[in-house]
Amino acid sequence: MSSDDAASARHNNIVRAANDRTTNMTEMQRCLEKASARGYTNQFRATQNGLKCVETDNVYQPDQVLVTNFFRFEGISDPDDMSILYEIETHDGCKGTLIDAYGVYSDPKVGRFMLNVEEIHKKRPHVPGYLDRENQEATGNRHS
Repeated sequence: MSSDDAASARHNNIVRAANDRTTNMTEMQRCLEKASARGYTNQFRATQNGLKCVETDNVYQPDQVLVTNFFRFEGISDPDDMSILYEIETHDGCKGTLIDAYGVYSDPKVGRFMLNVEEIHKKRPHVPGYLDRENQEATGNRHS
């Protein structure tokens, strides 16, 4: 098992443990279903090389993704039961979700990646659909 696979397995175990509460899981499941209905059907995971789409194996760098929304969940009886769900869109149109524990149990790779995404987007003006325009310019597919 590679170190990324071992880290992913540990991360999944942490997320499952963090989302142990029925109410929390119900809310997260509801958010995942709504995200899926809006086209966020892929799953992402953070690796040493970037953000990997599980379904396509494509790996993205922070300047190639946009976090379009996020949701925080907290356990009813234990504040340590926290998690966060990110809705992500990539420059090539891949849309999906990334789940991480929140707080002391979070995956440091996710935290570093999201911090880099935030820093990059602070430097850019917010223009809806800019990922589409950048992709069109990069590939030469412009719609006038």
